[in-house]
Amino acid sequence: MDKSKNLLIIEDDPDLRMTLEYFLGKIGYQVLAAKNCESGLKILREQHPRAVICDIMLPGMDGYEACRTIKEDPSTEGTAVIFISARDGAEIERKGAEVGADFYISKPVDPSDVGADLYFLFDQDFHLTPENARKLRVTKRIPAKSASPVQHEMPHTDVMGGFSTGEGFEDEFEDDLGGAPPQSTPVGAPRAPGADGPHSENLSPEAMSNMNLSEVHQLLVSLRDSLKDTGQRLDAILQYIEVIEE
Repeated sequence: MDKSKNLLIIEDDPDLRMTLEYFLGKIGYQVLAAKNCESGLKILREQHPRAVICDIMLPGMDGYEACRTIKEDPSTEGTAVIFISARDGAEIERKGAEVGADFYISKPVDPSDVGADLYFLFDQDFHLTPENARKLRVTKRIPAKSASPVQHEMPHTDVMGGFSTGEGFEDEFEDDLGGAPPQSTPVGAPRAPGADGPHSENLSPEAMSNMNLSEVHQLLVSLRDSLKDTGQRLDAILQYIEVIEE
């Protein structure tokens, strides 16, 4: 059987299951069907379809557990899992990410929309760019589970301009954004008192009272520049987070 045009539907609603099976079969897919996860997993291991459309609320094993089983089995982990459910989308994205699901479709469904999305997904082998994902009609991508801190350790910053990064952060930032990572305060730029640690100038009220007007002016300018620089770093960090979440 041609795996590239082969998919499995696991759905306990006989009307929806037969409707999708009939419609998708008419437009060229070889459709397998099961009314529960136990039967579906047996078919999956025997026929190895490219994708599974699976309801979540099912008798016996539910869709989340079925997806976890599929993704943890080396012989089926490459199977694309698409949930089809009337449950809340935020819940599906959160729990679906935990078990490794790829996409979801909200009920009720229009078979023609499902068919159009599947045509596009199979054509792209289920690997979509963010731009391509926006072309889907009713199918939504489930965000990948957050990377571990070791893989994407976020930079540490202090309000007064100190900036240090986790190991490997600069390389990842440059790769993702196509440019150099944000730099620390440029050489020669004014730094706010207190930014260099415990040996910095004392900023107690007594010390402030001993400053003349020019010293206060210099301090405020330095503080302003430092905060501006910190804001630019924070903007760069936010852009980095948006890139790695896509």
